[in-house]
Amino acid sequence: MPLTADDLKRACRPNIKTVDIPGLGEVCIRAMTLRDRDSYEKASVDGGGKLPCDFRSQYLSRCLCDIDGKLMFPGSEGVETLQALDASIGSRLFDAAIKHNRMTETDIKELAG
Repeated sequence: MPLTADDLKRACRPNIKTVDIPGLGEVCIRAMTLRDRDSYEKASVDGGGKLPCDFRSQYLSRCLCDIDGKLMFPGSEGVETLQALDASIGSRLFDAAIKHNRMTETDIKELAG
């Protein structure tokens, strides 16, 4: 039986996954909304076909959340805060976020031009 509009609306709730960061604890990552993903991809394409130097921080600012799905580091201030993360922690979170959001290496290469 095909899904109804109500079925799809229920899918709009945040899809949250927890990731364990050894020595720190658990961090929540939410699946991006289509709006978030479109915004991220547009910002990447508007950069002249090259990924911005802070593409990981920008991506994480759209995914790291609290247990209720509220973004922890939204906007440019959040990106700036995330840029100060230890690279090994940031890489682990970025890898988990792209996997949770089903973004592939091919998707990233396409954004980079």
